[in-house]
Parts: sequence; C-alpha cells; structure tokens
Amino acid sequence: LVSGTVLLLAGAALGAYDLISFRADTLDDLSVQARMIASNTVSALVFNDPASAATTIGAVATAPDVITAVIYTPDGAEFAAYRRTPEATRQPDLAMPAGLEEVRSLDGWLATVSRRVEFDGRPVGIVQIRADLQSVRDHLVRGGGIAVLVLGLTFKENVPDRRNAKSQ
Repeated sequence: LVSGTVLLLAGAALGAYDLISFRADTLDDLSVQARMIASNTVSALVFNDPASAATTIGAVATAPDVITAVIYTPDGAEFAAYRRTPEATRQPDLAMPAGLEEVRSLDGWLATVSRRVEFDGRPVGIVQIRADLQSVRDHLVRGGGIAVLVLGLTFKENVPDRRNAKSQ
C-alpha cells in the first residue's frame, strides 16, 4: 500500500512537471517561429505585399500544433494568414503594450504568442501564432494510463490473496 501511494504521488509529480515544462516549451517554440516570421515579413509589410507574407507564414503548416498564424498591420487589419482548418477563426487581438516586443498567453489548452514587427524602429505589423496543446494532453493521458497499470500491478502483488489464505 505504501509503495503504491509513493508511486501514485511520484506519477502525479511527474505529470505536473511534464505539463508545466511542455507548456513553457510550446511558448518558446512559438516565440522562435514568430521571430522568424517577423524578420522574414518586414519587406512584405513595408512594400504591401500580402502574397509574399502569406508564403512566409505558410511555413508554420509543418508545425502540427499550430492552429492559426496571422500577420496584422499596425492598425489591426489582417494582412496574411495561415489556418490549419477553414473553421479556424480569427484569433483575438492581443494588446501590444508600448515597449514590449512580444506577448505570451496560455488560456486553457491554447498557447498564443504575439510579436511586434519593426522596420527602422517603427512598428509595421504584428505576428500572432496560436497553438493547441492537444499533444501534451495525449502525452498526459498515455502517462496516466501507464501509471494506473503500474499501480494496479503493484497493488495486486502487495495485497494478500485471501482465497489462498483461507485454504491453508
């Protein structure tokens, strides 16, 4: 019973650590993608070339967790976008406080990173990427299943078999 309880607590701690670290890693990955898109779409924004920006932003299609990636003009108009599915809606505009290059947000199982795009020190746009955390949910479910299996086997091995005890 004690070893099963210890295993249960250890499994819960590992699950919590996985959740926290995966969410942080996802935000870091989105930040890198937003930086790359921002640096590669400056000229498209400056020269008003949405087709070029759409090609650049389309590179996020290789990231399975990305739901949407949108480039906005400084006034909030959509300039170019990638949507994993046609049903993916326009993401909410995150306020970009003065002096901040990037804003990160976690909302339940969604991660969002918004990054300012600048040219010659002035803002020319905002890149916003949203990803779901379905893969971490799947990972936690698999890990939980394994923990339940191990816990069940531990209890089975440590609980005396009463049928055998009565016959002896």
